[in-house]
Amino acid sequence: MMLTCDGVSDNLLCMTEADIFQKSIELFSRFNEIKEATLYNLQALNNTWLSQEQFCKIIGRMRLYQALPNAQQKQLP
Repeated sequence: MMLTCDGVSDNLLCMTEADIFQKSIELFSRFNEIKEATLYNLQALNNTWLSQEQFCKIIGRMRLYQALPNAQQKQLP
């Protein structure tokens, strides 16, 4: 899985949930912390819980989004 956060990109190769957590923490540690709006969203994300099914749907949609033509990508939020 490829993650991008404020221009910082990283390949996320994980076998367990702990690997996902650790790699995410490493990615976020390189994040430019000056942008307050993004920090607020990240803090709100801390209090958000997803089921495994919801997480899989989000990841699947993000991966499919990249395959859409540019015109359709601009129509979606």
